Amino acid sequence: MLDSPRRTRRSSRSRVSFLVSPRRPTNKREALARTASVIAFGACIASREKFLRYAMPGISLVAEPDSEIAEVTTDHSIFEAYNEVLEAFTGREGLEALILLHEDTEIADPDMFAKVRERLADPEVAIVGAIGSRGVKKIGWYGGEWKGYGRTAWSRGVYDFEGGIHEVEAVDGFLLILSPWAVESLRFDEERFTGFHAYDVDLCFQARAAGKRVLIDDLALIHHTRMAGWDQTAVQTADETWRRKWIETPGAQPPAPDGTFESIAKPGFEKPTTLLEAYQLELASLRGRVAKLEGTVAREKERRRRLGGRLAKAKGRAATLEKRLRARERSRWSRLGALLSLPARALWGSGLAQGILGRLDVAKRRRRGTRGVADLRQEPPR
Repeated sequence: MLDSPRRTRRSSRSRVSFLVSPRRPTNKREALARTASVIAFGACIASREKFLRYAMPGISLVAEPDSEIAEVTTDHSIFEAYNEVLEAFTGREGLEALILLHEDTEIADPDMFAKVRERLADPEVAIVGAIGSRGVKKIGWYGGEWKGYGRTAWSRGVYDFEGGIHEVEAVDGFLLILSPWAVESLRFDEERFTGFHAYDVDLCFQARAAGKRVLIDDLALIHHTRMAGWDQTAVQTADETWRRKWIETPGAQPPAPDGTFESIAKPGFEKPTTLLEAYQLELASLRGRVAKLEGTVAREKERRRRLGGRLAKAKGRAATLEKRLRARERSRWSRLGALLSLPARALWGSGLAQGILGRLDVAKRRRRGTRGVADLRQEPPR
């Protein structure tokens, strides 16, 4: 059995950044109901425009209030980038699964998290994907004497082999669902590989060499790619490196799946078989997103309505207090006017003049050190 790649010490300046979950709790009760368990996402991004157009809406469709999203950018090696994501989630308490996806992968399956939890409830399952094969002899899971499983829509049509849940040797890396064991124990082999090819097949073979299983499940996904413009020299180099590691090295290749996960296609899965049906699936996904956005707008309008009511009440209370203050000021001025209109003897008898003279006396003694006007207090003015 081949050893897993060693963990390398990384710079403290990681390229991984965490985004806020796109779906926030709508009220205090939902916020308090958050559990420690979380399904997280990790995306390797070369084009932020594609990520925001394709991947982010799909994440928003299935994300829970506590779902975390880690993004990493690279133009050199997806092996290094994804390893940084794995390191970021290593030791994360309560992690149920880590979903690695491309920037152009759109999730159109609102029940995806339920399927993920169902598949990973078996501790022997390390990796789950949407499409894969057996009999893999090349880095392309579709290469060699292979049998494909799974289905997915993409920009030019539909890959449709066989629905259901199946154990395979490798899955396509446009979406990789990793168990907590895989996050802790596996690493992409950046010592042997670089670039953007062979990372998915190599990781699946690592998991199987460790005695774990790799599955595909019916997941409604759309891969917005035309699979054009690949560097064929880089593909060939990665393929040769992978074959030396797993195929040409005696005893390195893991045993083939025993077929214990065979099952029929799940009922209710709309099977796309043509490009038109693939576009219809994408349209259904867009309509679902529009419905969610309309719900968000309605909640925002309701929130603003409630805030408007609170603001109106606050303005009413402020107006009431202002009226009271004005009334109190008018009362004070009226009492002062009444006192000033009294004769001098009555004013002196009221004690107001004595208090004023007393304060003047204190202030004057402090300034000049004189005795002040105490004699004026003894005799009222005539």
